[in-house]
Amino acid sequence: MTAYTSALLAALAWGIAPIFEKQGLAQVSLPAGLFLRTLGAFFGSLALLAFVPAGDWAALSWPLALRFLIAGVLASVIGQIFAYTAIRISEVSQVTPIMGSWPLIVVLFGWLILKEPMTARKLIGSGLIVTGVWLLRP
Repeated sequence: MTAYTSALLAALAWGIAPIFEKQGLAQVSLPAGLFLRTLGAFFGSLALLAFVPAGDWAALSWPLALRFLIAGVLASVIGQIFAYTAIRISEVSQVTPIMGSWPLIVVLFGWLILKEPMTARKLIGSGLIVTGVWLLRP
């Protein structure tokens, strides 16, 4: 499987999930929805334990583990609270593409923090993301 195939499958999963979330949030509170979503992720993560090589645990340090824990809180709790707020009060087809503009932020921080090269393709792609977000604004 190529990186692009994996990325497209991730986009498919992430594109379908908000439909279920929008339907669920019409009937339960935001905290209940977030808890249930996170519980689903927890059980899915438990299933992955069977595939973790033993060497991964030996190589794991607290600073490395902390990076994953911070990412989990940012993406799965803080980001999801704002995402649920947006899809609860607006059209899922309007706000989800805007939330999906996170690659723009990745490009910026990849350049600033990870010192990844800023190429013409990345600049053009980022400009297209900004244009799409502007076109989809309420």
